[in-house]
Amino acid sequence: MNQVHKNNLAEIESLYDELKTYLDSCIVGAEQEGLYQRCDQLAEKLVAYDMAIIANNSKLVEQSLPELEAFLMEVKDARTSIQSDLNRLNNIASIARNLDKVLNTLAKFV
Repeated sequence: MNQVHKNNLAEIESLYDELKTYLDSCIVGAEQEGLYQRCDQLAEKLVAYDMAIIANNSKLVEQSLPELEAFLMEVKDARTSIQSDLNRLNNIASIARNLDKVLNTLAKFV
C-alpha cells in the first residue's frame, strides 16, 4: 500500500477507535445493546469495505503502470522525432534562403 492508502486506513481506524471509545463510555441498557452491537458491526464493515477499495485501487494502479510507462516512452520518441524534423526543416529553410540569395545575385547579372 502506498502512503495515501496507509493514511486513509489510519484515519478510518482512528475514527473507529473514537466511536468505540465513545460507545464504551456510554451506559448501555439492555434495550440499547442491539444498537451497540449493530454500530460495532457496521464500523467493522466500513473498515473492511475501505480495505477492499484500497486493494482494488492498488491493483488498478499496478495494472495500468506498464501502459503508462509505454505511453511515456512513445511520447519521448515522438518528441525526439519532432525535434529531428524541426532541425531538418531549419536546414532546408537555410539552404532555401541561401539558394534564393544566389539566384537573386545571378538575376542581377542576367
